[in-house]
Amino acid sequence: AGNALPGVLVSNGTAWAYSDENGDYALSNLSSGSTTLTAKLYGWTFTPGFSNPITVGAGATAPWTAVARAEVAISAGASAVEGGANGSFTLTRTGSTTAAMTVRVLSAGGSATRGTDYNFNPAYVDDDDYRTFTIPAGAASLTIAVEPVNDSSKEGPETITLQLAEGADYLVGGNAVATLTLEDNDTTQPKVSIASTDPAAAEGVKSAALTLTRTGSTASALT
Repeated sequence: AGNALPGVLVSNGTAWAYSDENGDYALSNLSSGSTTLTAKLYGWTFTPGFSNPITVGAGATAPWTAVARAEVAISAGASAVEGGANGSFTLTRTGSTTAAMTVRVLSAGGSATRGTDYNFNPAYVDDDDYRTFTIPAGAASLTIAVEPVNDSSKEGPETITLQLAEGADYLVGGNAVATLTLEDNDTTQPKVSIASTDPAAAEGVKSAALTLTRTGSTASALT
């Protein structure tokens, strides 16, 4: 019972077949005796509904139960502020929350330096070429606090970036990368931003417009 799943590759290592639109498949030219089958389709995990290895013979059936793998996305919250509020990243998963889920990320990027400019709480754990956070059992998400280090360096705003990596128990779905800003409380320099206030331009008809905005005193011109 259940929905048919086409395109599943079923194999014993030498013989193979793909399931059709009805979820059916047939393996031929199998040697007599027993053989171990596997079922594979990206984004799904399969549990055999039969004794595996299975005894080869006329009329033998080998049904599978398929479960879609969970998806994990990442998002950034408000900016972190030196001497003020923490920032945050949130990892969110779909599917069952019965068990804890280990989520892999790349080392934090951006212009800010972890350990010098900020720390994560909880901290990530080294895992060979990756780093990991754990979404606890019973929870659909994990919020990671970004705790600024209140130093005296005049660095200006810096960025912190986290990027998801695919794991054995999940796919990367939705946002795979998130970036937040670490605001500096020591710099006295103005902050300058640029925005497209009229992005459309037409040759010989109208011009587009970009607007530069600054913070701080406007008593003097700013180049």
